[in-house]
Amino acid sequence: MKKFLLIILLLLVLMVPFIWWGDQSDLPNGIHFEKQSGSIVMQVDDSFTAPFQIPVVWVKSHPWEKPPVINNLLLLNQSGEKIAAINGEYHLENSLSQRSNWYEREVRGEVEFILNGDKTMDDFGYTTKPISNTLKESYVPTELQLTYEGNPYVYTFDKLLKLLTFHENNYELNSSWEIDSFYFHHQGEPEPKIKGLFLEANVIPDTKLEEILLWLPGMPEDYFEEYAQYTFDTDSIQASNTTSSFGGKPLTLPLEISSSNILLYFPFTDEMVETIGGSTLNLFPHFKVEDKNGNIFYRDGGGMVGKLSDEDDHKEFLSLTTE
Repeated sequence: MKKFLLIILLLLVLMVPFIWWGDQSDLPNGIHFEKQSGSIVMQVDDSFTAPFQIPVVWVKSHPWEKPPVINNLLLLNQSGEKIAAINGEYHLENSLSQRSNWYEREVRGEVEFILNGDKTMDDFGYTTKPISNTLKESYVPTELQLTYEGNPYVYTFDKLLKLLTFHENNYELNSSWEIDSFYFHHQGEPEPKIKGLFLEANVIPDTKLEEILLWLPGMPEDYFEEYAQYTFDTDSIQASNTTSSFGGKPLTLPLEISSSNILLYFPFTDEMVETIGGSTLNLFPHFKVEDKNGNIFYRDGGGMVGKLSDEDDHKEFLSLTTE
C-alpha cells in the first residue's frame, strides 16, 4: 500500500510542472495576432511606403522552445489586393518586445510590415521595393497569409482596422498643437466603460483645422458633423465628468481656430461600441492644419490604445484557419 501511495505521490510531483505550465496561457501553442480596431495613421515617404506593426503573441510549447521563424507573410485588402508582403524568413526573435524567459509561456512582440512594400529578408536585414507607384488614402486589411512550421495559415481581420496615409515633408507647426488625451469615463456606473475621447491641444490662433485623420469601425459617415464636438473652454472636461454630458459645439471642418486652446470630443456611438467589441482599440488621430500663410502641416498627438471596457483584460486575437 505504501509503495502504491509513493508512486501516486511521485506522479503528482511530476505532473505539477506540466499543470503549472498549461495554466500560464488560455491560448494554444503557436503564433497569435492581436485583434485591433480603429485606425493606424502613417506618414509615407517619397517611395510611397511606410512601416507599421501588428502585435503578436507567441505561446511556447515548452519552456526552452526557440523563438519561431515565420515564412512568406502576405497582407491583403478587401479586394484581394496585396498591400504588404514579407518574403523569406522572418525571425520573430528580432521583434520581441521582451526578453523570453524560460518560465514565461506567452511572449509578446510585433511583426513590422511595410505598407505598399515588398519586404525581402536576407542575412543582413531586408530590402524593400514598392508594390505600386501610387498610394491610396486608406487601406482595410482583411486577410494575412503566412507559413509557420511548414504549414499555411490564414488570419482574418474582420474589417475592424483601417490604415490611413498622408505624404507630407514639413511635419512641424512651430511648437503648437501639443496634444493631451483623456478618456471620457464618467463616474457612477456599475460597469465602467469608456464613452469617448477628449483631445486637448495648445494651438496657434488664426490657424485652420482642415481635416482629422481618424476612423473607428461602426463610425457613421456623418460622424464629425453629427457627433464630434469642440470648445475653446478647456474647463469643460471637469464638468463632463460630473454631469455625464458635454456642452461643446458641433465640429464642422474646416474650423477656424480663434483661441490658443481647443478641446475636441469624440464620443463612441452604440453601434461603434458594439462593432469594436472586445478588440483592442487603436486611436491616435492626426490633424491636418493650415497656417495663416496657407502652408499645410500634419500633427499627431494624444490618443488611446486598449479596451473600451474594464470588465475583461484578456486580449482578443484574429480568427485563424489552416489552409
